[in-house]
Amino acid sequence: MLVALIAILICLSIASCITQKFKFKQESSVLITFLSIALFLYITGLFNLMRYAVYLIYFVAICAFGYTIYNVVKKKIKISEIITPGIIFYILVIFAMTFIVKGTYYYEWDEFSHWGANLKAMVQYDLFWSNNIYDGVHVVYTPLAGLVEYFFCKIHGGFSEEISYVAINFFIITLLLPICKNEKWNFKGIVKLVLFWVIVYLSIKVCNFQLTSIYIDFLLGVLFTTGMYLAFRLDGKDDKINLFLIMISMPLLKDTGLLLLGIILILLFFNNIVLKIIEDKKITKDNFKKFGILVLILVIVLAFYGTWKIYCGVNDRYL
Repeated sequence: MLVALIAILICLSIASCITQKFKFKQESSVLITFLSIALFLYITGLFNLMRYAVYLIYFVAICAFGYTIYNVVKKKIKISEIITPGIIFYILVIFAMTFIVKGTYYYEWDEFSHWGANLKAMVQYDLFWSNNIYDGVHVVYTPLAGLVEYFFCKIHGGFSEEISYVAINFFIITLLLPICKNEKWNFKGIVKLVLFWVIVYLSIKVCNFQLTSIYIDFLLGVLFTTGMYLAFRLDGKDDKINLFLIMISMPLLKDTGLLLLGIILILLFFNNIVLKIIEDKKITKDNFKKFGILVLILVIVLAFYGTWKIYCGVNDRYL
């Protein structure tokens, strides 16, 4: 429970500064923060600096917390802007999840053969599991989920099977948070939030996903679902930033994320370019600009994905 609380405070503290600076919704800012932390750990991990990245994240969070408290006291920001109905339910759901997985341990074969063993090595050495200092199996698997688990284990003070479950479920819950960003403090808003999280729970049951699991297929599905939702909605810059971070994250979570990335890019191409051409009955410079942006996004995502392949190659790790 303490690890989840600290992780929440880190995310909310940094997110509150983003909300204050850019006037984003707090729910969107939390996901921006969470994915940025994961990708920051990935970038520093390429240079074998993950340990220092964790300390830097702590430092930034402490400064952000102090800055937010100062602004609240000075009435430069309202508490209602950073503690919203969506955030309250987010915290409650995370605490409920943490209670459910409390005292649990690995029981699946893959958790013992590589997922758990590789994570334990990453926590121990503060290096990617594909680093040649460690001799494991399936070490070429992309590491994003493992990095989130690594960060939670570092908060905990060491490797823990239970904490790795907390990390994966925290990841899933945080991905769904932007969907709740427009709910208000009224009866209708509260009812919608209750129904939303009940539907999420029932969906988990229907998909036969176990909360005590570090398999990433369901997590990838949630990442894709949120990406598709944001691609349809695109309600402000915060949605665009989150969608961009999600697209970078997908192939770093699992190689098949490249395929799902392609689906989102096709959707964006159709919605933002094809439909506009049909509506205007002509091709404009704006259409070419939007197409160029999609190409640039694809190049950036592939560049991030390519760095993992390069890292594996440098460490003589191949399929």
